[in-house]
Amino acid sequence: MPVMLFQARLFRVFQGVLHAKMGKHNEELHRLATFIVKQFVQIAPNNPKIFAELLFFKSIRESEIISNGYEDVYNDHHGGGNKKASWTEQEEEELRRLFMENQANPETDEVCK
Repeated sequence: MPVMLFQARLFRVFQGVLHAKMGKHNEELHRLATFIVKQFVQIAPNNPKIFAELLFFKSIRESEIISNGYEDVYNDHHGGGNKKASWTEQEEEELRRLFMENQANPETDEVCK
């Protein structure tokens, strides 16, 4: 994923590679630098925040979000959407009961042990 390589430090390295004399030893680096910079230039007009992203390392998930223009940041990419977990009445009652039980007897609190 090319977006993972959108980093200021790497762009400085790419700048050096692109200004260096072309030779067999840096041919692959030259092609990589050209490809990454072209990808950046294609994404930049649609995503002005990409310039700030140059300062940070990115995971695969963050790279997907950036390449999609921060669309569906909170949505599931597999069609699930942004669903809140809902409690059943029984679960809520059990939670209340356990909370009150714990309030009455703090020695049973597992977190403090």
